[in-house]
Amino acid sequence: MIGRRYLRLQLKRIIRLAVGIIPTAILLFACLAIAAVLYLNYGPNADKCEKIKIGIAGDTQDSYLGMGILAIQSFDDTRYLVDFIEMDSSKKAQEAFLNGEIAGYLVIPDGFIDSVVYGRNDEKITYVVSKEQKGLAGMLMDDLSKIAEALIICSQNAVYGMQEILIENGGEENYNNYTNELNLKLIDQVLSRTQLAEVKILGISLGLGTMDYYFVAVSLLFCFLLGICGAPFFWNRRNDLGMLLRQRGVRSFSQIFSEYIAYILFLLIATYIPIIVSKRIFEIFFPRVLTISVGDLLPAMLPVVLLAGAFHFLLFEIVQQTISSILVQSVLVTAMGYLSGFMFPAYFFPERLAEIGRKLPTGCALRYVSDSVSKTDRFAPMIGMVCYTILFLGMTLIIRKRRLCGDER
Repeated sequence: MIGRRYLRLQLKRIIRLAVGIIPTAILLFACLAIAAVLYLNYGPNADKCEKIKIGIAGDTQDSYLGMGILAIQSFDDTRYLVDFIEMDSSKKAQEAFLNGEIAGYLVIPDGFIDSVVYGRNDEKITYVVSKEQKGLAGMLMDDLSKIAEALIICSQNAVYGMQEILIENGGEENYNNYTNELNLKLIDQVLSRTQLAEVKILGISLGLGTMDYYFVAVSLLFCFLLGICGAPFFWNRRNDLGMLLRQRGVRSFSQIFSEYIAYILFLLIATYIPIIVSKRIFEIFFPRVLTISVGDLLPAMLPVVLLAGAFHFLLFEIVQQTISSILVQSVLVTAMGYLSGFMFPAYFFPERLAEIGRKLPTGCALRYVSDSVSKTDRFAPMIGMVCYTILFLGMTLIIRKRRLCGDER
């Protein structure tokens, strides 16, 4: 009976708080959304319709190499993405790279073409790009280098295999003609390779387009930061009240359960209303920018709200000073969100950092919501979110019990 009264009391308390906090929550969401839009439109990664500039240092006067570079710049589809700029030396290429004039550079050693032509492959092209966050240029050059390596090796195998068959079967008189013919066919296949497959745009990350991805990311970041707006719910919680409730039969579990249910109600209202309002504003002023629907996003946000509520409970239970708890929460959520891909997609980071970000609570939440709105499998991130929610609530219960029992002694 007392437990039910305590639950009703917490519900009434959170409703009173929500009336004054909801406008602040909407303002916070609006600030995050505006910051995201400004970053996408004017940030360093904004689409400025510029091709990526890659320097080439070394001896490019060889006829084969010069023809290859000319073919790439004139006929290959990569000409729409990359500009290859010839440099006088590797030192000048390095200076241009350090000054930000080029995204990376290639150093071609002497004798590289002879090494390829005669099948030795003992001369290696040095490819230089930033070791830190690669960005679009770094990822594109990684893929291009792997493709080029595979094409060169496979073409070598085809030509040399054909030549050995000719020699073994006495066809030396057609050696040069067949070699030239096969080389031309291979070049034609390489230049027309984009016609061999259907292009499907998967989006910036996790199957979502840029605006959809960042709308989801901002919604998640907002939900995890809502503990700042909900801080008044945790203020002035004294242990003597908890001890009194224990003496009246309301144990630590019942106390946390009642407070948690009331707080989740607040989080649901404070999360759903700004999302619905913002989505509607986008539909009015920026039609067709967002393809995700509120009907898919809101149900997916429910487990996130449960996780974020448990996370807030644990932080406020550990750090009971108001200012300190808000600062800790702000720094911790921002750091976790950054690693999980709320600001940049996870593949912008080194693999180890990206893996850490995926395993954080924020990473599980981002993957779950993205999989939900894109209609893909979301079982694994859901398991992670459930485990984190249980862990946070369990740790909160243990800390509450120890604090109340310690005061009783």
